[in-house]
Amino acid sequence: MARKKVLIEIYSCSNCKHLSTERVYTSDSFEDIVRWLCNRTKRKKNEISGYVEWSDDDPSIPKWCPIRVKEKK
Repeated sequence: MARKKVLIEIYSCSNCKHLSTERVYTSDSFEDIVRWLCNRTKRKKNEISGYVEWSDDDPSIPKWCPIRVKEKK
């Protein structure tokens, strides 16, 4: 049986299965800050965003994303 490549369209890293988050602790105990990391990349710097609050919009998908498909012009 032949394998087929399936492309899934995502609009934010929050929809990606390779996203992991770490809690960022601040002096204000009521802040809910997380750091977004990519588990798929082989880069040493795998940080997508270092400071994401619950009320913030999702950061954009980085250009170095390993599963990003180059768009044809």
